[in-house]
Amino acid sequence: KIGADVFELQKKMKDGERSVNDFSETSNQMAINVAKAGAVVITSIAAITAGVITMAKEAAAAGVEIKNLAAQASVGTTDFQKMAVATRTVGFEQEKLSDILKDVNDKFGDYMATGAGPLADFFEQIAPKIGVTADMFAQLSGPDALQLYVSSLEKAGVSQQEMTFYMEALASDATRLLPLLRDNGREMARLGDEAQRTGRIMDTDTIEAAIELDRAMSEMGQSLKTAVNSALLENSEELIELARVMTD
Repeated sequence: KIGADVFELQKKMKDGERSVNDFSETSNQMAINVAKAGAVVITSIAAITAGVITMAKEAAAAGVEIKNLAAQASVGTTDFQKMAVATRTVGFEQEKLSDILKDVNDKFGDYMATGAGPLADFFEQIAPKIGVTADMFAQLSGPDALQLYVSSLEKAGVSQQEMTFYMEALASDATRLLPLLRDNGREMARLGDEAQRTGRIMDTDTIEAAIELDRAMSEMGQSLKTAVNSALLENSEELIELARVMTD
Protein backbone atom coordinates (compact mmCIF):
# COMPACT_ATOMS: atom_id res chain seq x y z
CA LYS A 1 0.00 0.00 0.00
CA ILE A 2 2.82 2.40 0.84
CA GLY A 3 4.89 1.47 -2.15
CA ALA A 4 7.78 3.79 -2.87
CA ASP A 5 6.20 6.79 -1.12
CA VAL A 6 6.99 6.63 2.59
CA PHE A 7 6.00 10.26 3.25
CA GLU A 8 2.70 9.38 4.93
CA LEU A 9 4.41 6.77 7.08
CA GLN A 10 7.05 9.27 8.22
CA LYS A 11 4.37 11.86 8.93
CA LYS A 12 2.36 9.41 11.04
CA MET A 13 5.49 8.31 12.90
CA LYS A 14 6.34 11.94 13.75
CA ASP A 15 2.78 12.49 14.94
CA GLY A 16 3.10 9.39 17.06
CA GLU A 17 6.42 10.60 18.47
CA ARG A 18 4.84 13.89 19.50
CA SER A 19 1.98 12.04 21.13
CA VAL A 20 4.41 9.85 23.07
CA ASN A 21 6.42 12.90 24.16
CA ASP A 22 3.28 14.75 25.20
CA PHE A 23 2.12 11.72 27.14
CA SER A 24 5.52 11.44 28.81
CA GLU A 25 5.45 15.07 29.93
CA THR A 26 1.89 14.72 31.14
CA SER A 27 2.76 11.53 33.00
CA ASN A 28 5.76 13.17 34.65
CA GLN A 29 3.64 16.09 35.80
CA MET A 30 0.97 13.70 37.02
CA ALA A 31 3.62 11.81 38.97
CA ILE A 32 4.82 15.03 40.55
CA ASN A 33 1.26 16.02 41.46
CA VAL A 34 0.54 12.58 42.87
CA ALA A 35 3.75 12.71 44.91
CA LYS A 36 2.79 16.12 46.26
CA ALA A 37 -0.70 14.91 47.06
CA GLY A 38 0.75 11.80 48.66
CA ALA A 39 3.01 13.95 50.83
CA VAL A 40 0.02 16.00 51.93
CA VAL A 41 -1.95 12.86 52.70
CA ILE A 42 0.94 11.31 54.61
CA THR A 43 1.47 14.53 56.55
CA SER A 44 -2.25 14.72 57.32
CA ILE A 45 -2.33 11.10 58.46
CA ALA A 46 0.72 11.72 60.64
CA ALA A 47 -0.92 14.80 62.15
CA ILE A 48 -4.17 12.95 62.76
CA THR A 49 -2.33 10.00 64.27
CA ALA A 50 -0.30 12.30 66.54
CA GLY A 51 -3.51 14.03 67.57
CA VAL A 52 -5.24 10.76 68.36
CA ILE A 53 -2.25 9.56 70.37
CA THR A 54 -2.19 12.83 72.31
CA MET A 55 -5.92 12.58 73.00
CA ALA A 56 -5.52 8.96 74.06
CA LYS A 57 -2.72 9.87 76.47
CA GLU A 58 -4.79 12.70 77.94
CA ALA A 59 -7.84 10.49 78.33
CA ALA A 60 -5.79 7.76 79.97
CA ALA A 61 -4.12 10.25 82.31
CA ALA A 62 -7.52 11.70 83.28
CA GLY A 63 -8.82 8.25 84.23
CA VAL A 64 -5.69 7.43 86.22
CA GLU A 65 -5.87 10.77 88.06
CA ILE A 66 -9.49 10.22 89.05
CA LYS A 67 -8.66 6.73 90.29
CA ASN A 68 -5.73 8.00 92.38
CA LEU A 69 -7.52 11.03 93.82
CA ALA A 70 -10.59 8.98 94.71
CA ALA A 71 -8.38 6.39 96.41
CA GLN A 72 -6.63 9.13 98.40
CA ALA A 73 -10.03 10.41 99.51
CA SER A 74 -11.23 6.85 100.31
CA VAL A 75 -14.32 7.21 98.11
CA GLY A 76 -15.58 5.50 94.96
CA THR A 77 -14.65 6.98 91.60
CA THR A 78 -18.26 7.72 90.60
CA ASP A 79 -19.11 9.51 93.86
CA PHE A 80 -15.83 11.39 93.72
CA GLN A 81 -16.48 12.65 90.18
CA LYS A 82 -20.00 13.77 91.08
CA MET A 83 -18.66 15.71 94.04
CA ALA A 84 -15.86 17.17 91.92
CA VAL A 85 -18.36 18.53 89.40
CA ALA A 86 -20.26 20.23 92.22
CA THR A 87 -17.21 21.61 94.03
CA ARG A 88 -15.93 23.26 90.84
CA THR A 89 -18.84 25.68 91.23
CA VAL A 90 -17.19 26.99 94.43
CA GLY A 91 -13.69 27.09 92.92
CA PHE A 92 -12.38 23.69 94.01
CA GLU A 93 -10.70 21.47 91.45
CA GLN A 94 -10.69 17.73 92.08
CA GLU A 95 -7.19 17.80 93.64
CA LYS A 96 -8.43 20.20 96.32
CA LEU A 97 -11.54 18.09 96.90
CA SER A 98 -9.39 15.00 97.37
CA ASP A 99 -7.20 16.84 99.88
CA ILE A 100 -10.23 18.00 101.89
CA LEU A 101 -11.77 14.52 102.01
CA LYS A 102 -8.42 13.13 103.08
CA ASP A 103 -8.28 15.71 105.88
CA VAL A 104 -11.82 14.75 106.93
CA ASN A 105 -10.81 11.10 107.20
CA ASP A 106 -7.61 12.00 109.06
CA LYS A 107 -9.36 14.31 111.56
CA PHE A 108 -12.12 11.85 112.38
CA GLY A 109 -9.59 9.01 112.56
CA ASP A 110 -7.47 11.08 114.95
CA TYR A 111 -10.41 11.71 117.26
CA MET A 112 -11.54 8.06 117.16
CA ALA A 113 -8.04 6.94 118.11
CA THR A 114 -7.15 9.54 120.75
CA GLY A 115 -10.35 11.30 121.82
CA ALA A 116 -8.56 14.56 121.12
CA GLY A 117 -7.51 16.73 118.21
CA PRO A 118 -9.22 19.48 116.19
CA LEU A 119 -12.64 17.79 116.40
CA ALA A 120 -12.67 17.53 120.19
CA ASP A 121 -14.65 20.80 120.49
CA PHE A 122 -17.31 19.49 118.11
CA PHE A 123 -17.81 16.23 120.00
CA GLU A 124 -17.77 17.97 123.39
CA GLN A 125 -19.85 21.07 122.57
CA ILE A 126 -22.09 20.21 119.61
CA ALA A 127 -22.60 16.44 119.36
CA PRO A 128 -24.23 15.95 122.81
CA LYS A 129 -26.80 18.68 122.09
CA ILE A 130 -28.22 16.93 119.04
CA GLY A 131 -27.66 13.29 119.96
CA VAL A 132 -24.86 12.30 117.58
CA THR A 133 -21.90 10.21 118.69
CA ALA A 134 -18.40 9.40 117.49
CA ASP A 135 -19.55 5.86 116.72
CA MET A 136 -22.05 7.21 114.20
CA PHE A 137 -19.23 8.94 112.32
CA ALA A 138 -16.96 5.90 112.53
CA GLN A 139 -19.23 3.96 110.18
CA LEU A 140 -19.29 6.64 107.47
CA SER A 141 -17.19 7.39 104.41
CA GLY A 142 -15.46 10.78 104.14
CA PRO A 143 -18.26 12.47 102.13
CA ASP A 144 -20.99 11.09 104.41
CA ALA A 145 -19.06 12.09 107.54
CA LEU A 146 -18.60 15.57 106.12
CA GLN A 147 -22.31 15.86 105.39
CA LEU A 148 -23.35 14.65 108.86
CA TYR A 149 -20.87 17.10 110.39
CA VAL A 150 -22.43 20.06 108.55
CA SER A 151 -25.99 18.87 109.16
CA SER A 152 -25.19 18.52 112.87
CA LEU A 153 -23.85 22.09 113.03
CA GLU A 154 -26.99 23.34 111.26
CA LYS A 155 -29.22 21.40 113.64
CA ALA A 156 -27.36 22.84 116.62
CA GLY A 157 -28.10 26.33 115.30
CA VAL A 158 -24.53 27.64 115.43
CA SER A 159 -23.79 31.16 114.25
CA GLN A 160 -21.97 31.86 110.99
CA GLN A 161 -18.79 32.62 112.91
CA GLU A 162 -19.05 29.33 114.80
CA MET A 163 -19.82 27.48 111.57
CA THR A 164 -16.64 28.89 110.02
CA PHE A 165 -14.62 27.91 113.10
CA TYR A 166 -15.84 24.31 113.06
CA MET A 167 -15.47 23.95 109.28
CA GLU A 168 -11.90 25.23 109.26
CA ALA A 169 -11.08 22.89 112.16
CA LEU A 170 -12.14 20.06 109.88
CA ALA A 171 -10.15 21.12 106.78
CA SER A 172 -8.62 24.28 105.37
CA ASP A 173 -11.07 26.19 103.13
CA ALA A 174 -13.85 23.71 103.95
CA THR A 175 -16.15 26.69 104.69
CA ARG A 176 -16.44 27.29 100.95
CA LEU A 177 -18.32 23.98 100.64
CA LEU A 178 -21.22 25.15 102.80
CA PRO A 179 -23.47 26.27 99.91
CA LEU A 180 -23.29 22.70 98.58
CA LEU A 181 -23.73 20.94 101.93
CA ARG A 182 -26.59 22.89 103.44
CA ASP A 183 -30.06 21.31 103.55
CA ASN A 184 -28.53 17.85 103.79
CA GLY A 185 -26.36 18.37 100.70
CA ARG A 186 -29.23 19.04 98.33
CA GLU A 187 -27.20 21.20 95.93
CA MET A 188 -24.26 18.79 95.94
CA ALA A 189 -26.57 15.92 95.02
CA ARG A 190 -28.38 17.95 92.35
CA LEU A 191 -25.21 18.98 90.54
CA GLY A 192 -23.70 15.50 90.75
CA ASP A 193 -26.82 13.77 89.46
CA GLU A 194 -27.09 16.27 86.61
CA ALA A 195 -23.48 15.60 85.62
CA GLN A 196 -24.11 11.87 85.56
CA ARG A 197 -27.34 12.27 83.59
CA THR A 198 -25.59 14.36 80.91
CA GLY A 199 -22.68 11.92 80.48
CA ARG A 200 -19.95 13.86 82.29
CA ILE A 201 -19.08 11.04 84.67
CA MET A 202 -16.79 8.18 83.64
CA ASP A 203 -18.10 4.83 84.80
CA THR A 204 -15.94 2.22 86.50
CA ASP A 205 -15.31 0.22 83.32
CA THR A 206 -14.17 3.34 81.47
CA ILE A 207 -11.74 4.26 84.24
CA GLU A 208 -10.31 0.75 84.32
CA ALA A 209 -9.88 0.92 80.53
CA ALA A 210 -8.10 4.26 80.95
CA ILE A 211 -5.72 2.72 83.48
CA GLU A 212 -4.98 -0.14 81.09
CA LEU A 213 -4.46 2.31 78.22
CA ASP A 214 -2.10 4.40 80.34
CA ARG A 215 -0.10 1.27 81.16
CA ALA A 216 0.05 0.29 77.47
CA MET A 217 1.12 3.79 76.40
CA SER A 218 3.86 3.81 79.04
CA GLU A 219 5.13 0.42 77.90
CA MET A 220 5.08 1.55 74.26
CA GLY A 221 6.99 4.71 75.13
CA GLN A 222 9.60 2.72 77.03
CA SER A 223 9.96 0.25 74.16
CA LEU A 224 10.45 3.06 71.63
CA LYS A 225 12.99 4.74 73.89
CA THR A 226 14.92 1.48 74.28
CA ALA A 227 14.85 0.88 70.50
CA VAL A 228 16.15 4.37 69.75
CA ASN A 229 18.90 4.05 72.36
CA SER A 230 19.93 0.68 70.95
CA ALA A 231 20.04 2.06 67.39
CA LEU A 232 22.20 4.98 68.52
CA LEU A 233 24.60 2.77 70.42
CA GLU A 234 24.91 0.37 67.48
CA ASN A 235 26.10 3.30 65.37
CA SER A 236 28.21 4.89 68.06
CA GLU A 237 31.41 4.96 65.96
CA GLU A 238 29.72 6.93 63.18
CA LEU A 239 28.13 9.28 65.68
CA ILE A 240 31.45 9.86 67.42
CA GLU A 241 33.04 10.69 64.07
CA LEU A 242 30.16 13.00 63.24
CA ALA A 243 30.54 14.76 66.60
CA ARG A 244 34.30 15.16 65.98
CA VAL A 245 33.74 16.62 62.51
CA MET A 246 31.10 19.02 63.78
CA THR A 247 33.35 20.08 66.64
CA ASP A 248 36.22 20.73 64.21
